[in-house]
Amino acid sequence: MKKTVPFGVLVGALLCSTATPADAAAAQKYCVAVTSADKQSTTMTCDTRENSAKLHNASVAAADATLLMTWYDNWHYNTDNGWIQWFGYAGTCDSSGYVVDLDASNFTAWRNRISSFTIHGACGYTVAYKQDHNPNSPSNGYTGNAYYVDDEFNDHINRFRIRTFN
Repeated sequence: MKKTVPFGVLVGALLCSTATPADAAAAQKYCVAVTSADKQSTTMTCDTRENSAKLHNASVAAADATLLMTWYDNWHYNTDNGWIQWFGYAGTCDSSGYVVDLDASNFTAWRNRISSFTIHGACGYTVAYKQDHNPNSPSNGYTGNAYYVDDEFNDHINRFRIRTFN
């Protein structure tokens, strides 16, 4: 006897099977990222709770570092779906600036999620790239904060370079 499955059951099963990536992203909802003084490595600490002891400890450990940027999952700096505070141990931005790649080993859950950002300190000019580790990939420059990165780059940023205006 041939058994048929109603279409609604198949659609429901497909929708349920996509829950794992959302769960993985939720584990990295709020993060503190810190770039080393030599600008060669960046470490990230994340939690599902915005005010967790784990994030507090990461922020305290980065007390000697300078806050460079805050990235938001939503436009208009909305924190409902998360944020990352990015610190640097080489001081505030200068003309050489900082670069960070959101790649398979660094910020994995934040690849293709950023919709807005704020800058801090002497940082003033940001370039967002669509591909990690590729300064020749499609890019967009921003002066100051970006309440919305625009339709082309919304949820498509995989690399940041931030520096002073000079």
